[in-house]
Amino acid sequence: MKKTILWSTVPLAIAMFSYFDTSKAFDFETLVFQVTMPGIDEELMFRAILLGLLLKSFKDKFTIFKINLGNPSVLFVALLFGLVHGIHVSNNLKVGFEFVSFSGSFTFGYIWGWVTLMSRSILQAVVSHNLTNFIMSLLRMVN
Repeated sequence: MKKTILWSTVPLAIAMFSYFDTSKAFDFETLVFQVTMPGIDEELMFRAILLGLLLKSFKDKFTIFKINLGNPSVLFVALLFGLVHGIHVSNNLKVGFEFVSFSGSFTFGYIWGWVTLMSRSILQAVVSHNLTNFIMSLLRMVN
């Protein structure tokens, strides 16, 4: 339990770098949204439903060159989570890809997937996800 709580705080620590990102105007509605919804709906979709289904489909251990990478379903769900956040479609239907958004979301998704798997609950991932989004938004607003 201590290990999963510790890993749940890693995205929060990384979120502190949002202070150096482009600033945005203060918006209380955005902060309320970020502290409630994304963690709930995304964690339910990616970690509860998708991860739960894939855990039953894949083997428990995945090894490459004698290195145990754990369950591949966590990696697969993190990849999908990163792609959902990295691929953007503009108003004129032009598709774009932002590597920074993808890599950050992939990393956070992998951590939250691992935390969900080890704790057997999405509660820590939901709280960590919501707080991470809230801190990232707030730091951009006070910048």
